[in-house]
Amino acid sequence: MRLAEVLKLCSQLISGREAKRLVSVISAYHRIPATPGFNKAADIVEERLQELGLEAEVHRFPAGREYMGWSSPRGWVLRDAELKMLKPEEKTLASLRDHPTMVAAYCPPCSLEAELYDAGRGDRRGCYRDVEGKIVLACGQYHLAYRLACEAGAAALVYYRENTQKPGAYPYIRLREPRIPAVTVSLNTALELKRKLSRGEVTLSIRVDSEYTEGELRVVEAKLGEGEPPVLLTAHLCHPMPGANDNASGSALLLELAGAFEKAVERLRPRVELRMWWIPEFIGTLAMLEKTRLKPRAVVNLDMVGLASMGSTLTVTDTPGFAPSYLPLLAYYNLKSTLTKA
Repeated sequence: MRLAEVLKLCSQLISGREAKRLVSVISAYHRIPATPGFNKAADIVEERLQELGLEAEVHRFPAGREYMGWSSPRGWVLRDAELKMLKPEEKTLASLRDHPTMVAAYCPPCSLEAELYDAGRGDRRGCYRDVEGKIVLACGQYHLAYRLACEAGAAALVYYRENTQKPGAYPYIRLREPRIPAVTVSLNTALELKRKLSRGEVTLSIRVDSEYTEGELRVVEAKLGEGEPPVLLTAHLCHPMPGANDNASGSALLLELAGAFEKAVERLRPRVELRMWWIPEFIGTLAMLEKTRLKPRAVVNLDMVGLASMGSTLTVTDTPGFAPSYLPLLAYYNLKSTLTKA
């Protein structure tokens, strides 16, 4: 079967409405790796594959260990969180229910009240003077701001983004080595706190109901056809709620492709095996490669494939220079010709 016929057949079998429905289902979960939310999303993928008539295998890897030299996060459960201003007035600034990204991923549990200190960008040691026991407000590179706040003896970090097109959004950050609590606020909230600080003392309270667990990393795998080496298709299932584009879009599209391939396998008669992985980004791929020692013929990763519908760009990323391939050029040609006809 010629390539044009393959594209035509697949376009007939793929439902944009079903892909969008799957995006809404997946994005309903707070999908941080090694957490219950990610595992629930993985269950959704497994159930959908079974509905499509495909056998799904769920690979489970212990959290908190290294895979091919990369450290994985430990298991983490987040139940509830709230940020309040106590002085000069009482006001709820954020709650987990309204803003799922307000708590830094893998934040330790806490219940504290402390004075707020504005560290500016917070990315230099000079930003921190007499901050021991205080809650620090900062907007610089968050890994650096968090480390310096810890070293200065701060009680917690409140982080915001200064340069953003969405001043009402609460940014998502992740703690690599959790020590003190960290939460985020919108630029609008940060500016409000700065105005109040300019007039006097501000006291905040932070409550985070979380717990570290042994946990596990899950990867869902489906296979179709025969022939070595296989072609691998991947999509990372993780990222915070809602995370519709990043990357419920890629995960949903891969499910639709799996269904299309299953229906068309007799007509396509592929001479290679197709493998599909729904993964926690980066670390899931490394864990699977360490386990399977897979050496695929080619890899296609579907990440943030809904950007074009948002008025942004849909990008075909080239292979690295040490592994040249015709695949990106072929993908770009097919994508351009297909979208032009759409």
